[in-house]
Amino acid sequence: MHQKVLTVKEVAKQLGLGINQTYAACERGQIPSMGFGRRWVIPASAFEKWLLESNQPSALSLGGDAHD
Repeated sequence: MHQKVLTVKEVAKQLGLGINQTYAACERGQIPSMGFGRRWVIPASAFEKWLLESNQPSALSLGGDAHD
């Protein structure tokens, strides 16, 4: 069965980001996500679409230093 939602940890790993940075991006609406109290989930289909539409490297910039 195809996974319908991803965790913040899974998305952070795919994007090469830290978990706190990924939570912050979810809270700011930069990553398509849904918050339920303190828990955040990312619909897999929305995340995949978001990645495909982010065709420019700067579109994935979530405020981190590119020289880290």
